[in-house]
Amino acid sequence: MTSKSMVSYQQDGLSFFVSTIKPANITYSYMNIPFKFSAFNGFRKKREIMVRDPVGREWQLKISGSGNNWHFHGGGSILLEIRA
Repeated sequence: MTSKSMVSYQQDGLSFFVSTIKPANITYSYMNIPFKFSAFNGFRKKREIMVRDPVGREWQLKISGSGNNWHFHGGGSILLEIRA
């Protein structure tokens, strides 16, 4: 479920993207990553990443994929907390 409205940004040396969390993201505990974001951050070489929400809470997520299709998974708790 890649959203065409996903856009990658960079500000103050940090890269990020904005996406709408859909029910499937919570049910299956995954989120697609925009290609430009994954390429810029070198996800082809990484298997885990630390993410931080706007409040400053951190979570470790797994990364998987190939080619142009990459996603975070294993972060059901982060998706539930951000949604709340």
